[in-house]
Amino acid sequence: MAERYSDDAAMAEWFADRFLHKATFPNVQVLDLDGLTGRLSSSSYVPKPGHSNHDPMMAALRQLFDRTARNGTVDFEYSTRLYVGYAAQ
Repeated sequence: MAERYSDDAAMAEWFADRFLHKATFPNVQVLDLDGLTGRLSSSSYVPKPGHSNHDPMMAALRQLFDRTARNGTVDFEYSTRLYVGYAAQ
């Protein structure tokens, strides 16, 4: 659903006159390398093991982690958007 309703305008169009409220919540996950690898691997759009881009992607992830980690972890920061409305009858 995130791909079809990727921004506020798309959500407003979907809800039309049934839109009530929007809230945004900042969030952070503190991840070690295993956690970051797992987080990436759980995404449906990343190359899976055996794909020609998987090993280069994992090597790049490791390089990025090594450059940016502090005390063995990185912060994975994101925002969660919540839209409230009601269904058409």
